[in-house]
Amino acid sequence: MNVLNELNENGYCVVNDIDIQSPLDLLNFTKQFCTVSSVIHKYPDVLKVSLDGFLDNKDINWHADGAYLDKIIYTFLYNVKNFEIVPTIFLDTHLILNDIVEDLSNIKFKMKLKNVKYEIDHDPTKFGWYFNNSFEKNYLNKNFKLIKDKIIKRKHPVSNKECLFLYYDFIDSTTSTTINELINKIKNWDSDIMSKYSITPKLEKNSILIWDNFRLLHNRPKLKNLSFDRIAWRTTGYL
Repeated sequence: MNVLNELNENGYCVVNDIDIQSPLDLLNFTKQFCTVSSVIHKYPDVLKVSLDGFLDNKDINWHADGAYLDKIIYTFLYNVKNFEIVPTIFLDTHLILNDIVEDLSNIKFKMKLKNVKYEIDHDPTKFGWYFNNSFEKNYLNKNFKLIKDKIIKRKHPVSNKECLFLYYDFIDSTTSTTINELINKIKNWDSDIMSKYSITPKLEKNSILIWDNFRLLHNRPKLKNLSFDRIAWRTTGYL
């Protein structure tokens, strides 16, 4: 299997039957392909994703890890327990774009920032953005280079596939009715959008799912009433 070729072709790749015994093993595996880089300021290189870890059981929006940074971010998720039962779900913005007739070449978006307080000396099991003081705004201006031009349609610098920036936490509105309606449908898990463009890779225990955040949005099923835990270790990095 050529991991990079699969990522370029499909936006994701599953590597099965990997001998990962610890978070350090996942870190070393990631380093075979990427320069490891946390996408959230001061977060550890390996995050535990579980009910008592990163994001716990909160409902979350469709998002892309580090899709606003100045490098293409890839996420590595190792299934420790039960991710095969409650898997990660993806939306492929490349496929969505292929079905849009409207010319989006000059469509831009107005940026918004989430108004969520974030402690710089944080508890690494808690999540939030940090746009509330001058230090944080300077960090934002320095690092959010991929979306500073506010272009919706963009070409992937590695695969050359055209994709859409649809990470709506950063989009107040756009100059396209088509995109505004599309974002609203994605927010509401529109059944037609999900049936056409969602992908749910099969991730067995002891397997690693790798995905391209430039191309794919991801989410998970509702966890509020989950009677068991789902546990994974997660790293992020850039080529």
